[in-house]
Amino acid sequence: MINWIIFSIDHTLRLFYNMRFHIVFIFLYIVASGTTFGQDNGADLKKAADAALQKMSYQEAIGLYEDAFAAYEDQQNNGGAVECTIGIGQCQIALGRFTEATETLESGTNRYKDDQQVSPQGRAMLYKLLGEAYLNNGLNQQALAVLNQSEQLITNKDDLFYAELMEEIGVAYWNSGNDQLATQYHQLALQKRNDLLEEGHELIADSYINLGLVTMGDDYLNTFTYFNKALTIYEKQFGENHLKVANAYFNLGLADLENGTYTQATRYFEKVEAIYAVIYQQNHPNMAIIEAILGRVDYELEKYDEAIAKFNEALRIYKEIHGDKHPEIADTYGRLGEVYRDKEDYKNAIKMYQQAIFANLRDQNPSSDKSLPRLEKYFNADYLLRFLQAKAIALEELHYNKSLKPKDINAAISTYILCDSLISKIKQIRLNEEDKIKMSAISNEIYEDGIRISIDIAEKSMSKKQYHELAYQFFERSKASTLHEAINDTQAKNFAGIPAAVLQQETTLINDIVVLENKLNDQNLEAEQENQLSEELFEKNRQYRSFIQSLEQDYPDYYELKYKSSLASSRQIQAMLAENEAIISYFVSFEGESDEIGRLYIMSLGAQKMDFYRVNLDKKFFNQIRGFRNAIKFKSDKAIRKIGKNLFQLFFPRELYERYDFFTIIPDGALGTIPFEALLDESGQYVIETKNINYDFSANLYYENLKKAGNEGKRILAMAPEKFDSYESVRLNTLPGTIREVRQLERISKSSPYKVDVQTNELASEGRFKTTALQDYSIIHLATHGEVNESEPNLSRIFLYNSDRDEDDGFLYSSEIYNLKLNADLVTLSACETGLGKVAKGEGIIGLSRSLKYAGSKNLIVSLWQVADQSTSDLMISFYEKVQTGDSAYRSALRDAKLSLLYSDNYSSPYYWAPFILIGK
Repeated sequence: MINWIIFSIDHTLRLFYNMRFHIVFIFLYIVASGTTFGQDNGADLKKAADAALQKMSYQEAIGLYEDAFAAYEDQQNNGGAVECTIGIGQCQIALGRFTEATETLESGTNRYKDDQQVSPQGRAMLYKLLGEAYLNNGLNQQALAVLNQSEQLITNKDDLFYAELMEEIGVAYWNSGNDQLATQYHQLALQKRNDLLEEGHELIADSYINLGLVTMGDDYLNTFTYFNKALTIYEKQFGENHLKVANAYFNLGLADLENGTYTQATRYFEKVEAIYAVIYQQNHPNMAIIEAILGRVDYELEKYDEAIAKFNEALRIYKEIHGDKHPEIADTYGRLGEVYRDKEDYKNAIKMYQQAIFANLRDQNPSSDKSLPRLEKYFNADYLLRFLQAKAIALEELHYNKSLKPKDINAAISTYILCDSLISKIKQIRLNEEDKIKMSAISNEIYEDGIRISIDIAEKSMSKKQYHELAYQFFERSKASTLHEAINDTQAKNFAGIPAAVLQQETTLINDIVVLENKLNDQNLEAEQENQLSEELFEKNRQYRSFIQSLEQDYPDYYELKYKSSLASSRQIQAMLAENEAIISYFVSFEGESDEIGRLYIMSLGAQKMDFYRVNLDKKFFNQIRGFRNAIKFKSDKAIRKIGKNLFQLFFPRELYERYDFFTIIPDGALGTIPFEALLDESGQYVIETKNINYDFSANLYYENLKKAGNEGKRILAMAPEKFDSYESVRLNTLPGTIREVRQLERISKSSPYKVDVQTNELASEGRFKTTALQDYSIIHLATHGEVNESEPNLSRIFLYNSDRDEDDGFLYSSEIYNLKLNADLVTLSACETGLGKVAKGEGIIGLSRSLKYAGSKNLIVSLWQVADQSTSDLMISFYEKVQTGDSAYRSALRDAKLSLLYSDNYSSPYYWAPFILIGK
């Protein structure tokens, strides 16, 4: 028989990136081997051990489990021995003796992993508890590995142990910065617990705690809601002085601390401290954590001496438990570094940051305060990045504010270069695009510092080229790195010798995921349907991650090509440029729109010259960006001219503007929402009147595009649904001009080498589009409506015909476009706002244009606002007349088409000709 005994024990708080604390409560299911035992010595001893564990008499329980283990060994009862091993490991974790717990549980897993006397469930529990021990020791990747082994042994996914395992895997993903994955695991755990338990059970409260921690920093309303729900359950079940109540208080205090509500935070932490003083009779990691968090409150209140004292007390406790190496020790040194930096004691700050760096490395020690580590065998990569960045900042401040010694500023730039290498490694363990994009926002702060220092040193150095090259590298690292990595991934699959049948498995998995995601978007789903679809999607995503992991292991060339992090040098890119052509990349250094001042960095790459400029910005800058868009959309000529001239002066230094005729613009953030060709130069002319403008995501993607052979075919696919009255959920205007547009393309093709396949009305359906051999077309033209979803970019969509005969809904979502196989030289979205999307720091605009680029389009034409039907039709016809006769490249053809509207009687306003931009050349 299986004997289920549930115990509640504390799983130590863990500190992770951005001072994120976590609490997990383990409810361990101790499973017998499947045999009924009598009143023998082993069973009696184990029963007594279980009782001691339940009373939290952990040391007594360890002794009894050890005696029971010896008795079971004598009886050759390996199932019982495994139970005792798990019990000992539990107690050691509860006592904060994580190294001992790891040794105990590693010995158990090694000994019993292939033992047929031990049930799969028993081995799964052993692996799971070992994963917990690894987490407490800061060994996150090892934890994930054994937790996944535990999951593979599970046969019943409808019990509480499976929910607990999902929770623990969620913790491991959260610790590695994979917040979206963590959320999925915690939501599944909550769903299972809600199905199996009565409302108000403590396990449900545990799930609320986990979900609150994952949302902290992004959604404080939900964070406080989750924590208060958990507190209500704990207080009802345990009273006011229980460990779980203390942990709920702690998380509420942490949320208040992160939210800047220091007085309320302190009240919560004092309650926690009082409960801990009763529970812990000896040093325990939780005692160190409460000291550290109270030290942080003192720091925020500028009580620096009190903060130093509390951090040092936390260090004393941590070191007694962990020795000198542990993420929590590293974090505490890092907090001390912050205090000394604020006190302008930069030398001590650097010393503390150096201690933080090396406490986070398992087998390295510093040779000096400026020595750099090897990027290997670190506990927590995010921690390491944070401490390296902080040390670089302190070195820079020491240089400028105190020493003026070149060695200090050079040490800072060397540290930023190491940060860049570490960022590449961190992105390899981010498994979800949203988490990769969040990582880009964090790394952008580092690239900003690297750009600033590189330019400063170059101005004072005899080796200007060396530091300008560094500045160029930092500029490029700050641009669309997640998109670059995704394109690398696609190319790696094409060149790594992976069989077509294997790649088809990936396509099938992705298609299944997209279908399930679309079904979950249905607002009319019943709760039961939503839960079922969520579980199916969870499983498909897990299978997909497993598939990618297998690819990386089975095809080493794929792994190497996928994670290739080198960039083309500035000279390589310059060699591809014409004499009258320049790439201009922008970087805006505002922390946020509330800042009083900021700085705009401009990098120009011409065939013979690389230049850098710095422009001071005030808080009106973002208002000007929005104002310029609105002035164009509302056809306010006076505002267009006033704001357009102001922005022109910011974006185009005079000597730069006069030197070149062709500009490829690499915008940054909100700059990607305005058309640079509609700015007005000093003479009052629109930029488009004298210059040729195109855009791209980064200089390196532009460079790769120039090297890439275009589709030499002469086939155009042109689709125009025209009418949209078959949709149930949206109302859209009819677009009669689109029919004229595509028919004109067909007419033009009769006197050109191009063959145009025109699909209108019901033939322009989503199903037909997705089943067409799209890779055969060199140009794809979609004349229709588009819709951008800024909060959920994957839900941005293009509207095609909604046919009753199709299984599809007529919405071509951005998430579906990612899975298309294009080989197009050009994709034109003759639709509204298709160039917009979510503005993500370090990534640019995330929306339809990005998904089309990933799907394989070399060049794109998209729009920046809602367009007029007739003028759009005229512009597109004019553009394709130039393209199909071969008179000009896309950028020149688009400029000519725009000028034809600008100089017309009816469409001279930028509202008509400026929305469409070319991404590419």
